[in-house]
Amino acid sequence: DAVQMPLPPEKLQTLERHDRKNHHGHGHGSHHKHEHEHEHGPDCHHEHEHEPVKSLPLAMRDGKSDNDPDAPVEVPAELKVDITDGEEGWNDPLGSGALILKTIINPKDVSPSKRPIPTQKVTLDLKGWLKGTKENVFLQEENLSCYIGDETLLPGVELALRMMGEGEVSLVRMLGRFGYQERGRSAELSPNGKVAVPPDATLEFKVALRAVGDLMPEPGKMTPAQRVEFSLKKKALGNSRYKDKAFPAAIKAYKEALTYIGSASGWGGEEEKKSLRKLKIDCENNLCAAYLASREFDKAKAAALRVFQIDAENVRCLERLAKIYLATNYLAKAENMIHRLKNLPEAKGGGRVEVFEKSLESKRELERKRKAAFAEKFKNLSFGYEESSGGDDKEGENVLPPLAGDDDALASSSSFFGSSWTMYLAFGVLVGAVALGAIFTQQQM
Repeated sequence: DAVQMPLPPEKLQTLERHDRKNHHGHGHGSHHKHEHEHEHGPDCHHEHEHEPVKSLPLAMRDGKSDNDPDAPVEVPAELKVDITDGEEGWNDPLGSGALILKTIINPKDVSPSKRPIPTQKVTLDLKGWLKGTKENVFLQEENLSCYIGDETLLPGVELALRMMGEGEVSLVRMLGRFGYQERGRSAELSPNGKVAVPPDATLEFKVALRAVGDLMPEPGKMTPAQRVEFSLKKKALGNSRYKDKAFPAAIKAYKEALTYIGSASGWGGEEEKKSLRKLKIDCENNLCAAYLASREFDKAKAAALRVFQIDAENVRCLERLAKIYLATNYLAKAENMIHRLKNLPEAKGGGRVEVFEKSLESKRELERKRKAAFAEKFKNLSFGYEESSGGDDKEGENVLPPLAGDDDALASSSSFFGSSWTMYLAFGVLVGAVALGAIFTQQQM
């Protein structure tokens, strides 16, 4: 919840197409050393000789040709920025200045296996502040464990980790597009509750990569305990996105949580089944809420109905189904959900049921008025032609047919049309019979 990443991991490769450039001297087998300038950042008390920051892994350098993946990609001068504040010792692995790193502690021997790759577990310490104001710490985490690409971390922090080795400590400075972008971050989430991140703010982090662990297991091969662990993380991420009104990102997180939960056949013993069943209900309910906020009513209904199949007395599920049916004018179904809620003791209080009942009655009253106005219009019609009244029928111009999707309205209007056109049909048959009789009589004469 603290480090909110707004972009999915698969977009990391194309996040900065014009920013990525392979610098000479950062390629294979090159080791240019320079003296590290003493850094007075938070908790920094080290000064070391170190290698410059490594260039981006090949998998993250797009824009290269297949034949020569290490060929430099020139970034246009007008796209380059300088956020070093004139300080020395910063490395620019992307070539645009949009994300720069400075190594504070560099282990002498870091094997390639100790540099994290996508889906690999990392444990890190993380401290973030607004650029130029080191006292304004908006984030501080110790022994934070996550997986590269699981959307726990900001894009800039994750890019930095991909270029660090186990035991390495670095400062990372990034433009807002690698951070919280235009939405910023609430002050309530900071350690002291007072430091907000403005939209598109340039950020600085101290990142200590403590450990590089195993790869993330595939959802189908997870143990019940791992299913609980991973689905809880995704659920928390979805809640954070929902709170930020980033509903598409919330939907994505909840759907991934449900993927980790899987089907009941892989839920293990009774305790695990109980935990995963509750998690599935919670995630489906939250997914329904996110779809509702996006006004995707069909998908919201599908999520709610999946909960209904598991627990037909789940209050949140029934409330959301009532809301969906009211919004889409399926009033009989809405009344059914409201009736179910009224019979549940835990649904009483808070006035929610009363609100639904008032909304239902309001919609039914509106439909009664629509049908009455529709019937009045047909009184002025004869075989489909409106009688001349010598004036404009302004009220008739505004009459609308019953709302689409309203099963009650459609049933009532169907009976109305049936009775009206039956009358016209009978009258037509009578006229036809009289005409035929007259013709027959004339022929006999």
